[in-house]
Amino acid sequence: MRKSAVLLRIGLALVLILCLVAYFAHSLASLATNGVKMAEKMTRYADTSLSGVSADAYPAIADAITGYLKGTLPTPQITINRDGQNASAFAAHELLHLADIRGLVHLAGVIRYAALAAVAISFIVFLVLRKWQPGVLSFIRPQRALVAAMAAFFALVLIIVIWAAVNFEGLFYAFHRLLFRNDLWLLDPQKDLLLQLMPLPFFVSYGWDLLKQSAAVLLILPLAAFGLRTASREKQG
Repeated sequence: MRKSAVLLRIGLALVLILCLVAYFAHSLASLATNGVKMAEKMTRYADTSLSGVSADAYPAIADAITGYLKGTLPTPQITINRDGQNASAFAAHELLHLADIRGLVHLAGVIRYAALAAVAISFIVFLVLRKWQPGVLSFIRPQRALVAAMAAFFALVLIIVIWAAVNFEGLFYAFHRLLFRNDLWLLDPQKDLLLQLMPLPFFVSYGWDLLKQSAAVLLILPLAAFGLRTASREKQG
């Protein structure tokens, strides 16, 4: 009984961690596909003077990129005004990199649905256990699984936040090397419009947005653990 409870507790903790990762992945994808927000950040951080592109083109470019990432547009390529002449916005290697990013956005959606499936399966398993082995649930102590999941996830978030505060550029490069299997993300700030539109401060701003957007969840989880612990003590008492 105790061995089964420990295994179930570990499984529940893993499911909770997967749900947290899925939430962050979904939040990041939602931010990345928000055309209005992207245009605002381009207006604030971009410098496209070397490419001869004015800020008036940013909303159209942002809509093209986010529409492509969401899957509503077949390509992010659009025609813009460059130094008074109509020209394509992006070079071939920039389009390939945007295709890689689109794949990551799609992966975030897959992770989200996988997490929901895992939660549904776990719920069914617990219902079955409750019917056939009612005593095992008292040994699982879901509040402990929640605390373990929170501790692991908070440790990961803390490491990332500290790394970002100390050396965001290093973190940025590390994530790119982890997520991409090619060097298409190594763009030239002198020539490539995509990097001129999205310099490093652009991504720093997105990081802060993600942290603020997720603050509510990060605060709710400790409260949920405390509530489960209190309810368990009252039941035992």
